[in-house]
Amino acid sequence: MSGGKSYGKKTPRFCRPLKAVFKTAALAAIDGDNECGDYCKYLIETKKYSDRNARHALSRRIATITYGVMKGNIKYDALKRRNNIERNKMDTSKT
Repeated sequence: MSGGKSYGKKTPRFCRPLKAVFKTAALAAIDGDNECGDYCKYLIETKKYSDRNARHALSRRIATITYGVMKGNIKYDALKRRNNIERNKMDTSKT
């Protein structure tokens, strides 16, 4: 607030309980031997993200995947996603 004028929204623009769900899901997924754990390791080791930023990126990815599954009404297939990533790596290495 400056000079009696408000220049922003005081309340955060997110749902706190839902944010906590995705943050907790990211913490649980990091320890497991799964796609999410591999993604977090990739961010930390290759992209040089800090632990905090990698967890945040992972929770955003989990939220994106969850939204896609809910909107498309399909079952999530991690193997299909991993095969697509490997295929894209092979295509870029040929060029």
